[in-house]
Amino acid sequence: MENSCQRRVVTIAILIVLALAGWLAYWVFNELMMEEVSFVSDRDGNWEIYLIRADGNNLRRLTNQPADDFDINWASNGRQLAFVSVPKDGPYEVHVLDIQNDKAQTVVAAGRSQDWQPAWSPAGEWIAYASYRLWDGSSFPQFDVYLVRPDGNEEYNLTNNPANDYEPAWSPDGNWIAFVSGRAGYPAIYLVQPDGAGLKPLTEALGSSANPVWSPDGNFVAFECYTRPNENDICVIDVRNGEWRKLTDHPANDRFPAWSPNGKELVFVSERDGNKEIYLVNMEVGATRNLTNHPAPDWDPHWSPSGARIAFTSERDGNREIYVMNASGKNVVRLTNDLYYEGWLAWRP
Repeated sequence: MENSCQRRVVTIAILIVLALAGWLAYWVFNELMMEEVSFVSDRDGNWEIYLIRADGNNLRRLTNQPADDFDINWASNGRQLAFVSVPKDGPYEVHVLDIQNDKAQTVVAAGRSQDWQPAWSPAGEWIAYASYRLWDGSSFPQFDVYLVRPDGNEEYNLTNNPANDYEPAWSPDGNWIAFVSGRAGYPAIYLVQPDGAGLKPLTEALGSSANPVWSPDGNFVAFECYTRPNENDICVIDVRNGEWRKLTDHPANDRFPAWSPNGKELVFVSERDGNKEIYLVNMEVGATRNLTNHPAPDWDPHWSPSGARIAFTSERDGNREIYVMNASGKNVVRLTNDLYYEGWLAWRP
């Protein structure tokens, strides 16, 4: 009798555990499918910004104006996004949209400059961007990195150098901004604090480099390095001591690095198999593999906030569309299905 009761208790306990495991799996799956990715499309006649769930449902148009809108960058709160808007025959302008009240505003006054590459600070207090305008005392315009509040106030020139400065990227703690500058006579990556102090070269001694991307822990920067003529590779440098290494070393072009949220892996785009494909490299062992492996071009990979999925652009169905896949490269899902331009991806935090 006692053994029978014990078996019954064990059976009930197992059933409860299985039920909880099933519920947890369903909850995790549902949460992952609720992640949203924004993109740019000209399906309504000009470039506008849209938002769609990772399962392809709940398509939402975020901008609706005659100008072309693109170059999306989300604030960490997931409520505001900065983007570039270009009126017909007008200048590039940085705008901010609050998607909860559909309120948009121009952050930088139109007509003074060409402004692009907006990047939110981690705390959402500043927006860094590249601006093409006349430099002090010069009759020729060039790019500098500027900072501005999201409401358009307190704008100032952060880099203020006669060389071109662009591609600003905030460190995860908000204490540093990496940017690309031609001040050495070739493009290289530099670091500066948000108040303009502490300027120092990061990759100047390595030669031409661009597209800095911070690791999630803020200790490393991945970037495109040009160590041989007409060849792009992916390199990583330790910002604490300057030690660097090549992640890739291939005659084909390797570009557009993107860290996984846990910092253990990195994806990039390469033409080593004859067309653009998305590759993944393990940061600990250095193993590299082709995630997309398709005869059509695949590019512009972006990790979802959970790290479970990667969104990308592909022409595998005859025109440019948005897709998502598991981080393993499996379960590819087509999110858009039309004959128009789709691109400029960015996951909503």
